[in-house]
Amino acid sequence: MADLLDDLKRLIRTRHAIVTIQTLDEGFAVGKVHEAGQQTGLAVLEWSISDGLHHTHPTSGEVIAGTKTLAGALKYIRDNEAINVYIFKDALRYVKDAAVERLLREWALSRCVRAD
Repeated sequence: MADLLDDLKRLIRTRHAIVTIQTLDEGFAVGKVHEAGQQTGLAVLEWSISDGLHHTHPTSGEVIAGTKTLAGALKYIRDNEAINVYIFKDALRYVKDAAVERLLREWALSRCVRAD
């Protein structure tokens, strides 16, 4: 069986828009996502309700303006054309909000690769 790092790299390469990880060891999972992002050459950004959205690889920086809420972070991502890896900590708690649910759907659908 492949390990988590190989699975994450495969999911990134095949452009899965949303992947969820349930874990008791958040630090381990976040580390593996960072490693997968680095090995696939993508920037990694993290969001939490306490910190907002910020770059964590290749640089650790300030919170991106307007991203303290999950809806704000999703709007930023929707409007940003760059392909990055995003880590959303505890985001499932906020998906019940209608605006957040709609933003997630729109963003995920916009990232789907279609073969016409």
